[in-house]
Amino acid sequence: YKGKKKKMNAQGWQLKQAIVTLCDWGAASKTTRKFIKENKGLADFAKKNPQIEFYVQVKRNKLPIVRFEYVNGRQKVVQLKNKKTIEEHYKTFYEARNSTGQTKIKHEPYLKQSKESVQGKWNSLLFFGLKQEEKKKIKKELYEEL
Repeated sequence: YKGKKKKMNAQGWQLKQAIVTLCDWGAASKTTRKFIKENKGLADFAKKNPQIEFYVQVKRNKLPIVRFEYVNGRQKVVQLKNKKTIEEHYKTFYEARNSTGQTKIKHEPYLKQSKESVQGKWNSLLFFGLKQEEKKKIKKELYEEL
C-alpha cells in the first residue's frame, strides 16, 4: 500500500498485536493465504513493524478475519473476505497500525432548533429598508433574468 507514509501517533504506536484467522482450503481465504505466503505480504509488513506481534490461526470453515488489539485494551475485528487484492490487505493493516483503536465519535452540531423561526428562513431575496413596490420590482427583474 503506497497511499500514505508512516505516521506515528503522538503517544507512539498504539497497535500491539494482529491475529489473522483463515481457512486452509476455503475460497474466501484464497487472497489472505496469498498475502501471508508472498514475499511482499505479511512477512514484509512484520519486518517493517517490529513493534507489532503477528499470529496466524488456521481454522477450518471460517471466514478470513484479522483481530487487531491495541495498547488501550480495545479490539478491532476486520473481515478480509471481500478484499480481492494484496494491496487491499496492506491497506487494512496500515490503517489499523495508524489508528488508535478508539471508536469514532459523531459530533452533534452546536445549534439545534426544535421549531422553525416565526419569520421564516432567510434567503437572498430579503431586502431590508426597501418599500414593498421596490421589492416587487427587483424580484420581477431577477426572475426575468432566470
